[in-house]
Amino acid sequence: MTQAEILDIEQCWEMLERHELARLGYLLDGRVHVMPINYGTHEGELVFATAPDSKLAGVLTGHDLVIEIDEVVDEVGRSVIVRGRGEVVAEEDQIELTQVRVRPWVDTTGDLPERDIFVRVDPIEVTGRAYALRRPWKSMLR
Repeated sequence: MTQAEILDIEQCWEMLERHELARLGYLLDGRVHVMPINYGTHEGELVFATAPDSKLAGVLTGHDLVIEIDEVVDEVGRSVIVRGRGEVVAEEDQIELTQVRVRPWVDTTGDLPERDIFVRVDPIEVTGRAYALRRPWKSMLR
């Protein structure tokens, strides 16, 4: 592998389908916010569940959203970025999405609100890169 390689669209989607944790970036009140999410893929879109909080407000602004995932395997790091628009999924369409691997990891049995609002992100752009890693700390003495 050279220093950096561009992943093609199929490689990006394969990586997106293998993972379920990501970071969601959105613009709200003139500030950029980045939050962890778990997501699933469904018919060429990304889906996540949220509560009525700032993530939902960020989706409803109509600005682009960014979802980013990473992985490190051996000496190769990969990153995929999805830019797109989000929308709340209508209640009657949510039954089909319960089959998608979107299961909130956050324990909501306490004071946290239930994450039962599904958001669909329609990708405008999907890009990815793979990088050769040096990881010098592996050879350092402890």
